[in-house]
Amino acid sequence: MSDEYQGRLDQCAMIVSTGSIDHSYDNALIESVNGAYKTGLIRERTLMSVKDLEHAT
Repeated sequence: MSDEYQGRLDQCAMIVSTGSIDHSYDNALIESVNGAYKTGLIRERTLMSVKDLEHAT
């Protein structure tokens, strides 16, 4: 992560959401859960537009 990016996060009082060094799979479980959730939403509904999809997810 660049110093510029980290500085901007600090300015906005935001916490970094990237994984730490040597832990590239930190978010694998939650990404899998999110994917399953979104797939379930798509299968259970008729979405008429991209806006409907964005609202649902």
